[in-house]
Amino acid sequence: MTISRMMLLILAASLIMVAPWHLESAYRAMVDSTVYSPGYSEENFNAVVSGMNLRGVEALLGRPFRASEVADGQRLEYSRTESDDSYYLRIVVLDQRGVVIRTVSDWYQD
Repeated sequence: MTISRMMLLILAASLIMVAPWHLESAYRAMVDSTVYSPGYSEENFNAVVSGMNLRGVEALLGRPFRASEVADGQRLEYSRTESDDSYYLRIVVLDQRGVVIRTVSDWYQD
């Protein structure tokens, strides 16, 4: 086998391994119906850290679309869908003292 054929096979194998990720990304782009709250940015969402208080979160992200009480504190929702389709979840969870305990960054598949 020549070196060119070997390189071509390695390239083909690499593309086959990476293709599913690209297909998933393309699919998400086609069905994404995410709406973010006013003032939201992905960069600022990534800056939210455990231990931050509610004022700090709202200074970075603005007011959430929805704030709801949960068993261990409060859930702030910064994304939603208006068409009942798949979308990116962006949630900040606060404890009972109003301090961030975690963030949720996920894909909701409908």
